[in-house]
Amino acid sequence: MEGETNMKRVGFIIESGSPAREEALIFDIDKKIQIGKVCSGTFSPSMKKPIGMAYVNSSYSKLGTQLKVVVRNKDNLMKLSKMPFVPSKYYKKKTE
Repeated sequence: MEGETNMKRVGFIIESGSPAREEALIFDIDKKIQIGKVCSGTFSPSMKKPIGMAYVNSSYSKLGTQLKVVVRNKDNLMKLSKMPFVPSKYYKKKTE
């Protein structure tokens, strides 16, 4: 990948298909250039979808950007998402 120092960590949600695991390759939507790699991925029971984190070229790091990730030789559509994926619902008491 060109410009590996120009990488940004992003969260992603896979629209349909299997979870992307570590080292899965990420491409632009036309699958012409490799723009990143997955660093962590799993299935989210609360969201009922595969989610993960990846490092992508910062010019492709805008929230909502659609990209392709290769999982088991299949192209899966993914969308960049804000992290954390599910907001926390705990209450922290203010200290005086």
